[in-house]
Amino acid sequence: MASLIESLKLSRWVSFVRGSWWSYNQYANFKNFKGCNVSEWFGCEMALGCPDNDEPIIWYHDSIPFLQFDSIYLYVDKKWYHMMTYQHDQGWGLQVLKLKGERPSLDPISREEQSIYRDRSVSEIPTGTILSVTLNKFDSVNIGAVTMQIDDYFINIFAGEVDEKVNGTFVVLPEDESVLIQVNGKRPA
Repeated sequence: MASLIESLKLSRWVSFVRGSWWSYNQYANFKNFKGCNVSEWFGCEMALGCPDNDEPIIWYHDSIPFLQFDSIYLYVDKKWYHMMTYQHDQGWGLQVLKLKGERPSLDPISREEQSIYRDRSVSEIPTGTILSVTLNKFDSVNIGAVTMQIDDYFINIFAGEVDEKVNGTFVVLPEDESVLIQVNGKRPA
């Protein structure tokens, strides 16, 4: 019985160390953007709502101060990076991965008519030198929000999701599977 208890303690410790190390690497990846130049943003945008009939897909709503993406790509110092969410235990967080090669290609799903996804250049997000990077965590492991400053613009990037209610209203859910972006506290326009 004592060895079972000890093995449980060891497995929890190993899990904690792995999660902490992974989180530290993600923290460093984001922080390393400071001083770098972003020249392009590209993403797979996700609609806020999808009507059941022939009405158009809802991409924006005045009550939602975000653009919502499945994932976002940024071209930093002539290299592409992929920013997306991940799930760790019961929580969601943001991660960034350096890509090899050229600009990501269009996803065939986003080209389907009436798809709730669309790949596009996101020119509404400022480009230029990243002056600062601030990270906020949901818990000890999950990075829930990243703020990058470019000139006088604060680009807020969150792990969350916009949920459409039955009555047609929208609510923002924190700690969820989409990437939400705003500039200076508002939806980029």
